[in-house]
Amino acid sequence: MSQKTDLERLKKQRSSHRGQVTKLISKAENRLTNPDVKIDELEGLLIQLQTKDEQLKSIDSKIENVLDLTEIESEIEKIDEYNEDIVFTSVKLKNKIKLLQSVTEQVISNGRESPSNRNKSNSNAKLPKLKIQTYYGDPSEYLNFWNQFENAVDKNSSLSNIEKFSYLFSSLGGDALSCIKGFAISDDNYESAIKLLKDTFGQTDVLINAHVSKLLNMSPLKNSSNLQELRNFYFKCQTQIRSLDSLGVKSDTYSVMLSAIILKLFPSDLALEFSKAQISSSNHNLEDLMKFLHDVVSVRQRTFQIQSPSHPPHRGENLQYKQFIRRPFRAPSRSKFASSASEMLTNASPSTSGCLFCGQGHLSHLCENSNAKKKREKLLREKRCLLCCNLNCFVKKCKGAVCSFCNSRHARAICFKLENSKNQKSENNSETLSNEVVSTATNCMVNDKKGVLLQCVKVDIVGNKISDCVYALYDNGSERTFLRKGISEKLGLRVVGSEKLNIYSFGARKPRSQVCRKVEVKLRNILD
Repeated sequence: MSQKTDLERLKKQRSSHRGQVTKLISKAENRLTNPDVKIDELEGLLIQLQTKDEQLKSIDSKIENVLDLTEIESEIEKIDEYNEDIVFTSVKLKNKIKLLQSVTEQVISNGRESPSNRNKSNSNAKLPKLKIQTYYGDPSEYLNFWNQFENAVDKNSSLSNIEKFSYLFSSLGGDALSCIKGFAISDDNYESAIKLLKDTFGQTDVLINAHVSKLLNMSPLKNSSNLQELRNFYFKCQTQIRSLDSLGVKSDTYSVMLSAIILKLFPSDLALEFSKAQISSSNHNLEDLMKFLHDVVSVRQRTFQIQSPSHPPHRGENLQYKQFIRRPFRAPSRSKFASSASEMLTNASPSTSGCLFCGQGHLSHLCENSNAKKKREKLLREKRCLLCCNLNCFVKKCKGAVCSFCNSRHARAICFKLENSKNQKSENNSETLSNEVVSTATNCMVNDKKGVLLQCVKVDIVGNKISDCVYALYDNGSERTFLRKGISEKLGLRVVGSEKLNIYSFGARKPRSQVCRKVEVKLRNILD
């Protein structure tokens, strides 16, 4: 009872401190947008915010010690959200303080401001806010980022190098931000940081390879009547081609190869239509292919507008003709259904993609070799997103899907509630299985019959040495045929190889890896 009272008291204290933190962050945001803000005000807000942060961390640690296991996950998520807001606001305050200090030093060293400088500062204050795309280190996105930053910031003569450096820091993330970390904000270091950024991510050959790879790895078009899919495909192609042109790569050098590769991504009806249009020319290039695709998109757009003039498509709506096509029935693939014996006995071909947490061949969200706490620690240690598990991504900006079990903003693999639910079900199943085994044994003892209760057949196995009559158990879903090692050695069966299998014993939750010999078996009907 006392522990519950202490928990309620700690939560009330934390709620009060969090309310004050929210007010401080709101006040800091307002002061940061004020052009007449003073350094003393910002420093005072920063000290107050840091003090509240220390108090919150102390209370959070006390709450975690007395909290139930079922509530730990939600508490950690809320703590992370508040810590993230405090860190971001503190960084903004520190950068603004450094910027104001540097500007003050320049004004003192240069003496009184000239009227022209005063006019420049006034014009800067009237400019709208610039939103530059954040660059995380992807080579295929470097040109877009640098064109924006160069025109808006780097070539802006009204900005000092210190201001440019501040804009550069705020426009980078992930590996790109790590590349220039450690540079102090100064005039000389700005040029050094830009040079290092270009040498690391702006090498021409690396950028060319990245854009060509984007073209080579594009997903094929599935439906030529889907306007949105056609348009996206065309835009993606044009983006990479324009980027290659900006890098000085002439289309003649890759036109023939890429046109053939892109043409293979077309549906059969669209490829046939393009071939008919080019029947008069002996050869075609990438420019002809892009022009054809542009014309197709334009025609589809006009046709769609004619067919539905009073119903403009909503954002994200699939633009597709309102026609019903009778498609032939296709039987579902056998590989989509998992047989019972296959699931219970073997899994000889694991997934080729390695698990993020243990490195084995299964999917990461199906990993049972580690608990949710260790998985979360691994993601934090490798600086991965807790929602999509990818690098160069943050939970606050991530657009990945929420957990399918509890609908919280974290990956399913690190869900504490799912782990607790699985453990509870496992305990219940083990108790039920134990009871069933006991009752079955009792029934067998009572009935005491010598009849065979499974689907069996009596066969004659012919070996190199001798032959023997054995019982074979039928399992219609099994992918492998198992034979006792003693019988194999007794009959002298020929060994043709070996295979590593993940064997599930009955009632087991995890497979047991084992290398099995493969032998050649000759069966003979005992009635012959």
